[in-house]
Amino acid sequence: MRIYGPLLATLAVRFATAIGFATYKEIREGSDNSEAIAYSPLDRSDTLFLYIQIIAGWEHVQIINDFKTLAQNYGSNGVSVIPRVRYGNPDGQVTTEPSHQAWILDDVKTWAGVFSEVSGTIRIPVIQAGFLGLWGEWHSGPFCQAQGTDDSSANLNVKRQVVEALRQGSGHKVALRYPSDHQALFPGDRGVTLHNDCIFNGGPDGYDGGTFPTGDRQIWVDYTKQVSSGNTYGGEGCNQAGDSTYDWSDWADLCGSEGLVSYINEFQIAYLNPGNPAAFQELFYDESWRDCVDAIQAALQQYSRAARPVNDRKQAGGKGYSRDLAPVDADGNPVSMWSEDRQRAEDDSEEGSTDSEEDSEEESDDEAGASGSQKQELSREERRQAKKAQKEAAIAKKKKGSVQVGDMPSDSEEESEDDMPANPNHTKSARKQTMAQPSAEVEVEKATEGVKNLSTMSRRERESLEAAQAKERYRKLHEAGKTDEAKADLARLRLIREKREAEAARKMAEKEEQEELQRAKRAEIEAREAKKREAALGKPGKKGKK
Repeated sequence: MRIYGPLLATLAVRFATAIGFATYKEIREGSDNSEAIAYSPLDRSDTLFLYIQIIAGWEHVQIINDFKTLAQNYGSNGVSVIPRVRYGNPDGQVTTEPSHQAWILDDVKTWAGVFSEVSGTIRIPVIQAGFLGLWGEWHSGPFCQAQGTDDSSANLNVKRQVVEALRQGSGHKVALRYPSDHQALFPGDRGVTLHNDCIFNGGPDGYDGGTFPTGDRQIWVDYTKQVSSGNTYGGEGCNQAGDSTYDWSDWADLCGSEGLVSYINEFQIAYLNPGNPAAFQELFYDESWRDCVDAIQAALQQYSRAARPVNDRKQAGGKGYSRDLAPVDADGNPVSMWSEDRQRAEDDSEEGSTDSEEDSEEESDDEAGASGSQKQELSREERRQAKKAQKEAAIAKKKKGSVQVGDMPSDSEEESEDDMPANPNHTKSARKQTMAQPSAEVEVEKATEGVKNLSTMSRRERESLEAAQAKERYRKLHEAGKTDEAKADLARLRLIREKREAEAARKMAEKEEQEELQRAKRAEIEAREAKKREAALGKPGKKGKK
């Protein structure tokens, strides 16, 4: 048991941080989400693939509280969540984002704060960007008319603001839908990853529902691998896009050598929703194909280690950080993270990590054997003693004598400032904050210089500059709600609210009218019954007179 104890503990931690299959769930604003937010055990999954549907212009109080309750219920049971926010109508139907940019960005900032707030309650491996387009998939919306540089610069600016607001406000990694948008906004940056809502819809050589454009598929396949392989990349399969040529019901092929496991290994996919397409969901629950499903799960989980947040890593930002983003062998081929070679390599790297910086400075290709090792040991000890003496001298110099008013540092003291131990608080941002701000005279000079440059521009350059300035003025006016388009949006919202209030008033009036009619009807019935009783009481008296 002593032998297996540490191994079991290591496996428990690794399985706890793996994603693998992610179970689909959604909550909607304006709906009863009590059933959705109550905890229920997941089947072969410890992660929720969660859609959060909000309504533009609403306060989101109810849906935020529902999400926090869900986070508490599932987080306390060790379940993670991968959220995506999308827009919908009050009737529950999915819709695109509103055309008012300020509304979108306010919603993004609100939800980024919510995701940050629940970070201590439930683990969030990645946030899918969402907010824009149908289903939050960044297509067919006012601010996502195309992908990448084919979209307008104004739309790309909105996309960038959505991602940056999510990253900065939540503190979590964010995933974009399309690699072409990623390259246009964050070229080569693995700090922003990708998600794919149409995995394997065309088979191993397909275009994944427009994820990889038809004309240059391999370029975008390579770029996707560059920024997202082993980087919390995942999503769900589909069979409803334009190039949906793959037959998901052919389970023998899906589970074969060129099937889904091979595709997962090629792109180093970390999570997958097993609920889509329907044929894949049937495979997931068919016990006779359990070996295939387990193999898919194992393939996903070996690329889930990179899904751990930075705070969970041994050396966040250190020399071993990017090295282990994905498990590969010396030739760059994917290997299982549970293999003996992988375990041995990790043990060796952990043992040598503490002295890695000093060793890298001292290593020399010419040193070999025992004498070289002894020389290295001596140089290390000498260096430590020198650094210690240097630090003590600097501290002694700092304490030497009391500083009097009017004292100025000597030349030697100024030169020796570099010998002082580095202050970790002296960051670039701190230095920027202490820099003197430009005076009004400097600003005037800059403005004057700008006017001079304007006078030397060609007509075409001036027109281009004026057009850009006019566009920026319009954008600011639009965000302030002063443009015709913004006013139209506000008027439309007022009209919707007025209609909603009028409809509520109408229903209330109808209800009161019905209640009044029922009261009148009851009074009429009671009057008739009273007359009948009086008539019945009067008849015996008339018979007696006869």
